[in-house]
Amino acid sequence: MRKVLALVTILSVYTTQALAIPARVVYSQDIESSSVELKVAKGYGLTLNFIATGETIKQVWIGDPSRFAFTSNGNLCSKGDERNCEGDKATVLFLRQIKPITFPNMTSSSDGSTQITIITNQKQYQFKLVATDKQPSYTSLVIKPESEKPVPLPRKTSPRTIPENIPEILTISRTAKPVGTSLQRNDANALVYGLLVAKQQGQIQEKSRAWNQIQTAIALLRKGKSREDSARLSGIKISVIEQLIQQGKI
Repeated sequence: MRKVLALVTILSVYTTQALAIPARVVYSQDIESSSVELKVAKGYGLTLNFIATGETIKQVWIGDPSRFAFTSNGNLCSKGDERNCEGDKATVLFLRQIKPITFPNMTSSSDGSTQITIITNQKQYQFKLVATDKQPSYTSLVIKPESEKPVPLPRKTSPRTIPENIPEILTISRTAKPVGTSLQRNDANALVYGLLVAKQQGQIQEKSRAWNQIQTAIALLRKGKSREDSARLSGIKISVIEQLIQQGKI
């Protein structure tokens, strides 16, 4: 008997999980800026929930009521009469399909869809209603205020890679020390001079790995990095950078 009860419990859990249909969430601003289509599935219906916005529903109009009907969890207002909705305020609507009704002198769209207009105490909402026989992907639409909309995550960008051989890296700033003067060169300009001197003396070959690493270090120094950080990020030894900087300041 216990085994039977356990099996029934397991089957009930799986059945509940299989029947659970997630809700769809939209934000009030998105409804105003774009057309939101609502699919009302036969035998399931659709709930429109305004509780999160703090709004109360005053009036509801369906363009073609021959295929859809609705109920609410509170009182709606008669046109031009606010007294009839002073009791329990409506915050949720339930839409459902009905067997098509032929109303005299009423037209309908070619595909059976229509529009529902909902007037709340704050604004007007309009949705397109579409009848469907398919399994619904949601049976509840939750309207939330714009203040609850998640802030988009910043786009991940790959770190900028400093080109290995850009001629302008080896240009000297106007504040650099001209040859034969006593003006102080900063580290980046001194490293430029030092690299050029090392090239002239045959210590470093142009376009070699060390040449490219030192160019990277020059760019990093010009961005405000310290000597240590420039050496670490460029992959060149700090002793080499310091030696070239010293050579470039002579």
